[in-house]
Amino acid sequence: MEFYLLDYEATFDDLKSFNFPNQKIGVIAHIENDKGEILLQQRGVKSRDENMLFEDIGGK
Repeated sequence: MEFYLLDYEATFDDLKSFNFPNQKIGVIAHIENDKGEILLQQRGVKSRDENMLFEDIGGK
């Protein structure tokens, strides 16, 4: 799987330019406060993989 880092707000036309037949959009948020603390979510015990793993917030 390849990831493309964009430093601007992407449009649907931008996404089409990557030209993959089965494109899906996912989002990852890295949230940090003034103290340098990072907000993480923990995967549930019923997750399909990586149960109980702490990670950045994201989804599809």
